[in-house]
Amino acid sequence: MARGHREHVKPFPRNRPCPKENHSSRCFYKDVIMQEILTAVTYLVVWLICEKIIQIESGLVKLLISLGCAVGVYVAIAVKAYHEKKKQDEA
Repeated sequence: MARGHREHVKPFPRNRPCPKENHSSRCFYKDVIMQEILTAVTYLVVWLICEKIIQIESGLVKLLISLGCAVGVYVAIAVKAYHEKKKQDEA
């Protein structure tokens, strides 16, 4: 039977802190979940701002603006996490 590449990974419980042996990785799963939640919230908030406040009528324009902002937030969080991990590895 072929083993999957994620068989050895156990998810962290949602209401408990990260285990000490995995704390140096900054609890990867919690960071990824938070990054994706913030991306989704950014998309919805920017869409509503475009629709209600700026009153953009074109659905394509609203889509492009909101997706651009959501991708920007996703990339910004990823870059920040990369720099923090690199800084931890150097120390």
